[in-house]
Amino acid sequence: MKFSISAVSAAFLLAKCSAFISPSSNTLASTTPKRSKTDLEVAFLDQLPNPFGGNKDTEMVPRPPSTPPPVSNEPEALFSRARAILATDLGLTDPSFLAEDFVWVGPDVVSNGALSKEEYIAAGKFFNLRGAFPDLDYRAHDFRLDPDDPLTVRFTARTVGTMRGELRLRSETLPPNGVRMVCPPEGISMTFDGQSGKLVKLCSGFTMDRLVGNTGGLCGVMAAATVAGSPPSEWEIYPPAAVVSRFFGRSIKQIKEPEDVFLAPFPESVMIQLAKGVLASELGTRDPDLLSEDFTFCGPIVGPLKKKAFLEAFSNFKIKEALPDLQENYSNFRVDPYDPYRVWYDVKATGTRTGPLAGQEGNGAKYIGPPEVASMTFDDNGICTRLTAGAVMDPTYGNTGGLGGVFGIFYATGVPLPALSARPFPQIIARVQKSVLSPITQKDVDDFSDFAKETGSVSTPPLVQNKVVDSPDVEDNKTFVVKKASPPKDRVAASKTFVVPKPPDAPPAPEKLIKQRETLTISENPNDPVTDAFSSIFGGLMAGSSESTQDEVQKQPKESKESTVAKQKAALRAAAEERKKVAAEKQAALAAKKKAAEEKRLAAIAKNQEKKKDLEKKREAAAAAQGAKESLAKAKKGATISLGFLSFGTKEDDEIPKPSSKAPRGVPTLSKWYQNSDGSVTGQIAGSNNFKDGELITTSPIKTQTESGVVVQSVSGSKYYLDENPGSAPLFNFGSKPKLAEPVPPKATSNVVASSKQAVEARKAAEEAKKAKLEAAKRAQNEAMEKMKADLEAKKLEAKQKREAKLAATKKKREVAASEKKVNSNVDSKAAALLVGKKRGSTISLRPKSEAKPASIFGLGSSTKTTVSAPKGIPVISNFKQNRDGSLTGFISGSNSFKDGEKVTTSKLAPGQTVTPGKVVSTVSNSKYFLK
Repeated sequence: MKFSISAVSAAFLLAKCSAFISPSSNTLASTTPKRSKTDLEVAFLDQLPNPFGGNKDTEMVPRPPSTPPPVSNEPEALFSRARAILATDLGLTDPSFLAEDFVWVGPDVVSNGALSKEEYIAAGKFFNLRGAFPDLDYRAHDFRLDPDDPLTVRFTARTVGTMRGELRLRSETLPPNGVRMVCPPEGISMTFDGQSGKLVKLCSGFTMDRLVGNTGGLCGVMAAATVAGSPPSEWEIYPPAAVVSRFFGRSIKQIKEPEDVFLAPFPESVMIQLAKGVLASELGTRDPDLLSEDFTFCGPIVGPLKKKAFLEAFSNFKIKEALPDLQENYSNFRVDPYDPYRVWYDVKATGTRTGPLAGQEGNGAKYIGPPEVASMTFDDNGICTRLTAGAVMDPTYGNTGGLGGVFGIFYATGVPLPALSARPFPQIIARVQKSVLSPITQKDVDDFSDFAKETGSVSTPPLVQNKVVDSPDVEDNKTFVVKKASPPKDRVAASKTFVVPKPPDAPPAPEKLIKQRETLTISENPNDPVTDAFSSIFGGLMAGSSESTQDEVQKQPKESKESTVAKQKAALRAAAEERKKVAAEKQAALAAKKKAAEEKRLAAIAKNQEKKKDLEKKREAAAAAQGAKESLAKAKKGATISLGFLSFGTKEDDEIPKPSSKAPRGVPTLSKWYQNSDGSVTGQIAGSNNFKDGELITTSPIKTQTESGVVVQSVSGSKYYLDENPGSAPLFNFGSKPKLAEPVPPKATSNVVASSKQAVEARKAAEEAKKAKLEAAKRAQNEAMEKMKADLEAKKLEAKQKREAKLAATKKKREVAASEKKVNSNVDSKAAALLVGKKRGSTISLRPKSEAKPASIFGLGSSTKTTVSAPKGIPVISNFKQNRDGSLTGFISGSNSFKDGEKVTTSKLAPGQTVTPGKVVSTVSNSKYFLK
């Protein structure tokens, strides 16, 4: 008997799928126990020929399993594997990436424990974030290896997405609202098996900076619920002391991602060196000038703290004195691609407390910190403006109880801070329960890694599982290190032939494990045990989902499989109808709300138009009153006024004039008209498109002759036909003031459609303006950078010129001093030559010998009087006087620095000198003057 290839393939797929698909299409394969093939199926498969084989006898012989190719554990291979898992929504859409002993660790692992592979997949299907956010984008970057574990890959995710579908939570289903979710930086860790290359441990949901984004510092399901409008309580996230402090303090403002910053202020190597410089100064405590005046510190619990508060708090801890051998082990410095002004780095510290801490002496306690991440933000001048630290990426490592930063150091070294200021309420309650049950369970309060050796999976959290089973594979210590179950040695690759040998009978599974798997069925029941595993998310333990519910389920008689499936279908249909009903009600309420808002808007528009009309009427009345006042002001004093000719305006009972038949077509008619002194004409108009028939108007001055029965033209170009029955001009007009006959623009009518179009155009204009503003900011930034470079070059050139000028001035000063010294030495040598050979006290005549001697007054001979002249090169000061400070003031001559006859004041004279005319005196500045 021959079979076509398509028939063989269809039969093979049918046989393969029969082991996984139950008779009911709505029952999940993971929740249905596997069954062995019947004899009929085995016989049918044995009769199928192998289309790729030759001999029938040889193709029925089972072939030995082929050896799987070795898995590459190189860094790039691990990074590619991590990206592939991320593309499957962290393994939810393709569980083949996950190992059998896979565990998931989240932020609430301290209170609820880790999740096994089955629980993780069930939870992912339950919440279905991809369905609520179809455009979910993790924006993963900064892939790196753990320094101590080459099989652990860590990276950062900045998840974004728009809520366009329903979000299912434990107690409610939230409708889509179109809000864009921007999560804070999230630390994700993946640990792979070295042999199979599959994922054995996933840590996700750990916030690196809680002030970034619009989710209140939350990631994962909690972030989605916050965007959907149902955020979790702060008592479940932060310690009670922090919640109370925030309640009485100022609200914390979230930080938006920079949108117009593309370049770092310095190269990447310089940015990293700046961060290392701050770390070398012990976070600025040794050199506070490295921190800006507006510096802030923010941790997972503490902060934001300003510069002064941070320096005081960090200095008071004295961590270096308590742990002299503290090794921070900084690694993986990198610049944030979404914020180039920010530098991230990893921390994995260790140390021993041998010094005093918190008033207690050293006890030799070891400190093993978990993997943490920190960051520093700098400004354009390289000054640190913001610091984040203490964000834990894997709480299962170390001995800090899952705490990071200073909280972890205090906890690990035996002086823990109060729980109300270090842990949220769910963690406090869970740790109290573990501490009370510790004598019975023989489990430490920090030992949450309870694994079953047979299955290699994490035990069910306390909210689902009632009894805790001891396992020999659990390490009984205070560290959070998760011990993985080793893969079975007899793992064999699947055969590539179409001959499917009959598998050996599987050993019966323990009754307890079967019950545990059955509880993972996803249903619409709010008492679903899968949601109990996530009771820390939104609401805690609900009524009917505790131990009593499971006892009642066990007491009930077992029903048939068909009845259970029917009930599940009915429950699903009822839940779907209920969701549709709720969604319809919400849509109807939203539509009614929109309708009410639209009616309110239209009413407001109509009210505004009525106000405008009333305002126009008031303005017309005010203008009429002003015209009356002007008419009274123009009247001559003492003039006789005939009241018989007084006009009070147009009355309502007056006959409304009609256009004259003699008037040309299109020309309005003026009846009861009269000409004013300025040449204009006032009368009742008819047949005009701008005025009502019978309305009293005043035209512009008429440039043609005015008489009855003719068409006149004003200076503005308007034409009017003057009726044959003219009126008389009144002296005063206390009635309605005649309106000027000028073209009146038609009034705007309210149009809702036009207003909507205008609003759309306004939004488009705003978007274009925003885009132009962004481009202008980019151009301004580039121009600022160019200007900064030019200023730097100009400053360098200016500094160079100043240095050269200073050197030239110094050189010139030295030359002047040397010349003055030479002149003084010449003068001294000449004076010494004149005094050589003269007796003491003799008068020296410096007058030239050729000069005639003065004659005697009485003719009794000549009197010899010696006149002393100033030495060469020494200035002369005449008419001098000595001041109190020892200086001289007089008129100078023979100086190179002053004009002859200029009044000057010298420096203080040197001590021990005689101030008399004809003497040369010296000042303290070594300047010499001849006194005259």
